[in-house]
Amino acid sequence: MQITTNFSMSEYVFTRRTEYIPANLKYAEANLPKVRELFRVPQILRNKYGRIRVGSGVRCPELNAVIPNASKKSQHVKLEAVDLEFLDANVWDAWEWLCWESGLQFGQAILEGDEHGKPTWLHYSLGTPYRAANRCNEKMDWRQDPDWESTRNGYTFHQTRPLWLDKMARRV
Repeated sequence: MQITTNFSMSEYVFTRRTEYIPANLKYAEANLPKVRELFRVPQILRNKYGRIRVGSGVRCPELNAVIPNASKKSQHVKLEAVDLEFLDANVWDAWEWLCWESGLQFGQAILEGDEHGKPTWLHYSLGTPYRAANRCNEKMDWRQDPDWESTRNGYTFHQTRPLWLDKMARRV
């Protein structure tokens, strides 16, 4: 089953814990309108930046319960978030376009992962009505170093608490 032109239900429900794939599928299919809404922006990103792999999609409650340190309030469980790996483009470029140029609404756009000091995927989540309006359009970057600071393409990112950067990157 296709969710959008380029995203399939099978990639959205996939997990390395394969015994949970049927439960993920049932959970996602029962909430298909929300799943289609979730993939509206990733499809726009796909059209602009080429191939995208779903790194982490839906987590049915049963799967979430067996993942160490997984939040019971995870947006993946609520079918409100998806982690996207850009195969044909730089994740930074896609993140910057989504955050500052696209005009698209979202809940969170978080650069996550770490490969040689660079983010490896984009955590994208739905905005209103699933998230309070004052908590929407959050732009974040994740780093292990609490003193980390970086400037890229005119944006300065500052870490304000362990593991998370300033909710809103400030333009320099």
